[in-house]
Amino acid sequence: MHSLSKDIIHAVKQGDRKAFEIFYNTYSSFVYQVAYKILRDPYLAEEVVQETFVNLWVNKEYIDQSKEITSFIFVIAKRICLNNLRKLKYANTYLTQVSVQHINDVQEKIEYSEFEKSMISKVALLPKQQRIAFELSRFEGFTHQQIADKMGVSPHTVKNHIAQALAYLRKSFRATKYEIPLLIIFFLFN
Repeated sequence: MHSLSKDIIHAVKQGDRKAFEIFYNTYSSFVYQVAYKILRDPYLAEEVVQETFVNLWVNKEYIDQSKEITSFIFVIAKRICLNNLRKLKYANTYLTQVSVQHINDVQEKIEYSEFEKSMISKVALLPKQQRIAFELSRFEGFTHQQIADKMGVSPHTVKNHIAQALAYLRKSFRATKYEIPLLIIFFLFN
């Protein structure tokens, strides 16, 4: 990984997408290494890469050109990783208490069925490319490369489609009774 010029970083701050692509290509493997070292999961590490760069793009005006950019990126990636670890700890605690295959409570079965219907209807509302990439990834188990080959786009584009779909779904389920437990179960068992 090499350091970017101040001009590229300044262009990113100004919203230049080409400069951001250079920025992404320069630092994405660094973010992946940080995330993988903390999380030990390639899929979660990929999601951290996406979330880090979405966060950087959204908050580009806060990039301080007078400081080392790798430190700034590292802090964002590490914070996202720690948030993921907290969520995983909660998910693991929850999953040890309740196993989907052994749900005895009729109400829980009904709620899970409602959640599935809600998820399917929300996925159907995604833009076509996002929906296809998301369904192939989460429902069919395809890799980003396989999806890219099937859709005729780059793996980077596939990652972006999936990240955008996940962001939409998280936002859609925020503040609902399905927010954490069932969303976690749905993605772990499908």
